[in-house]
Amino acid sequence: MHPNYLTELRALTNGTAADCLLLGPGTTVRVTAPGPYAGVLGRIQKRGRSRFHVRIPQGVLTVPFALVEPCVLMPAAENAWP
Repeated sequence: MHPNYLTELRALTNGTAADCLLLGPGTTVRVTAPGPYAGVLGRIQKRGRSRFHVRIPQGVLTVPFALVEPCVLMPAAENAWP
């Protein structure tokens, strides 16, 4: 099943909100999808119907909502981000 569906179902059965659905443009996130971009940090550029557009140093990725997690950067690292 699609990761977004599983995340929303889990949130509904637990009676909580899915964290990934509360993120907006400008939020720094870590990609949790398996593959060459696993663990890469980026900023959300825009939110589509089922996925985020995440800007990384190599370009822009489209990532399903459920496959990103919020990432808190230290103040010095926050200033260094383009």
